[in-house]
Formats: sequence, C-alpha cells, structure tokens
Amino acid sequence: MLLPKLHFSLKYRIAAIIFILEAIMISAVLGFSLSHSLEQSKRQLAVSENATLKLLGDLGRIALLTGEYDDLQPYIDQVVKDPHIDAVFLRDRRHRIVVSNLHSEIGKLDLDGSRPAAHNRLWRSQTIGNTAGVLGSLHVRFSHESLIKTSREVLQVGIATALAGMTCIAVIGVLI
Repeated sequence: MLLPKLHFSLKYRIAAIIFILEAIMISAVLGFSLSHSLEQSKRQLAVSENATLKLLGDLGRIALLTGEYDDLQPYIDQVVKDPHIDAVFLRDRRHRIVVSNLHSEIGKLDLDGSRPAAHNRLWRSQTIGNTAGVLGSLHVRFSHESLIKTSREVLQVGIATALAGMTCIAVIGVLI
C-alpha cells in the first residue's frame, strides 16, 4: 500500500529521502560518540588499573619483606569489592600463593603465574623486588564487564531515541 504511494507521490519520496539521510547522519553521530566515549572510559580504567597495581605492588612488597601476609589480606579483600577487580594473587619467590581474595588458593604452588584471560577479563602481573632481587609477583584480574554492559545500554538508548526522532521527523515531513 505504501509502495505505490511512494512510487507516485513526491511527498512520500521526499519523506523517504529525509528518513534515509537522517538514518545515515544519526548513525554516524551515534557511532562516533559511542566510540569516543568507550575509548575515554578505557583510558580512565587503564589509569585506575595502573594505580591499583602500583598500590597493591607496594603493599605486597612490604608483606613479602616482613612475612606478615595477614596484614595485607584485609586490603586485598577490600580491593576486590571494586566491580572492576575479580581476583588478586600475591606469590612469594618460591611461587607459592601467600595472599589472595580466593582463600582456597592460598598456600598452593603456582609455578608459571600465567593465567588464561576470560571473556572481558584481563590478568595483569607485576614482578615485585628490591635491590636484593625478586621477592615475588602480583597478579590481578581486572574485569571490563561493567564497562561493556554500560556501553550496550547507552547504545540501546541511543538507537531507541534516534528511531523515535527519525519517525517523528518523517511523519512531520509527510504531513507538511
């Protein structure tokens, strides 16, 4: 029913052209804005991850030097309350896990220290040492799930808003 009108009526052709141009323009703006926003969020997350790794590395150095791992455990348990941090492992120079938020892992031997990355999760490691040599290593798994979830929500709201606006403009164009 709309196709014959579109073929013959100038106003429907103009409305269709406006709708298509709007779709292209809004898609470009929405894509650029979301891409830019995601990159900014990733940069801020990386700065936060570096600061967390440095702080835990410094605290881990003290714990490895003194052997008082129980003093570090409350800090680790507090840090993993951040939704961007999944797991923390501190290994001594003998590759034994001495502190972790995953309490079942404490005391286990961890020879290679490498861990597979899971979906939207990234392991970052840091060797801890002093002038005498290597004391151990710190392994932190960061999660980007909340960033991805927020990006999806923003995309859905943006698309819904764009479609509503485009529909309104197309209807107004036809009526005019």
